[in-house]
Amino acid sequence: MDNRQLHIISFDVPLPSNYGGVIDVFNKIRHLHLQGIQITLHCFTYGREESKLLESYCKRVYYYRRSTSKKKLFNHDPFIVITRKHPQLLKRLQEDQSPILFEGLHTTQLLAIAALQNRKKIVRTHNIEHEYYQYLSQSEKNIFRKMYLLSESLKLKSYEKILNHAQLIGAISKNDENYFQKKYGNTFLLPPFHQFDQLISQTGKGKYCLYHGNLKVAENEKAALWLVDQIAPKLNHPLVIAGSKCGKLLRSKISLSNNISLVENPNEEEMGKLISEAHVHLLPSFQESGIKLKLIHALFSGRFILANDAMIHGTMLDKACQTANGKEEFAQKANSLFEEEFSEEHREYRKTVLALQYDNATNAKLFVAQLFSKKLSMRT
Repeated sequence: MDNRQLHIISFDVPLPSNYGGVIDVFNKIRHLHLQGIQITLHCFTYGREESKLLESYCKRVYYYRRSTSKKKLFNHDPFIVITRKHPQLLKRLQEDQSPILFEGLHTTQLLAIAALQNRKKIVRTHNIEHEYYQYLSQSEKNIFRKMYLLSESLKLKSYEKILNHAQLIGAISKNDENYFQKKYGNTFLLPPFHQFDQLISQTGKGKYCLYHGNLKVAENEKAALWLVDQIAPKLNHPLVIAGSKCGKLLRSKISLSNNISLVENPNEEEMGKLISEAHVHLLPSFQESGIKLKLIHALFSGRFILANDAMIHGTMLDKACQTANGKEEFAQKANSLFEEEFSEEHREYRKTVLALQYDNATNAKLFVAQLFSKKLSMRT
């Protein structure tokens, strides 16, 4: 058994792995464990319970309460960073000399501290955060939350230079890799980890189109409303919208349509069934940032994927998806895909495309090789 060790600082408890960021964190832990890495996991908590299952993959698991006092909104540092500060964390990081993986810019409060200047420090970036927060502010209707998001975006843009203190940056998409490499160097592409260790897409035909996601997220709600208003009236088959925390406006619009149904708050098994039984997954996006894990989920377990350019930007998954951008083209392609069966040839081709960048075991080996490379230069 390999005795190499690693500290991982997670912005949240990564179980249950039921949203994008923690899906990547948990499945990364799972595959690093399979590579023989002994993990000390540090989790910030704010609403999620401690998980005994994490102890199956980690040598030690520590939990730290995230302090979300509104007073911290007036701090110079971003709220998502300053609220993840705890005195015990540094003490525990100093108990050995193992490398440290910071999950997201959120967890980098200690990245530049002198006490850790001789440690290998790797940051896993999940987004270009200031761009992401700026986009969220544009979609937000509540004036106070809009002001918070704009303020946070400005703070994140200034704070981002802390990445100069990382020896490595693991970017989640090709677009993000280009951005961070140009600004800070020492960046490599580390595609998102996910729950699928093999392709499980079914051949044949489904009976409906599907859009799924956390409907509380402004970006997802915007995409769902666009599908309801602009695409559903032109579809020849039913549209299912599935996800958690549907807003009043979206629910009202769905209720007025004859060919749209809402599946609200499905559990993991129900969502898996909805995805596997759909014929066409409609996945528009209005922001080119990171990688949407809903796309990975649909590719590994669904049939046809119809996405726009923003959804697949920087993912290298254009060959695994059908693409359309305007509302007329999007509806027309959705209808035409219903005339086609998802064949074994489609399935095998997708399997080949996904294996090039999105194989968990391959990416875990890539990360371990980068992490323990003797060529990894130190920064102070």
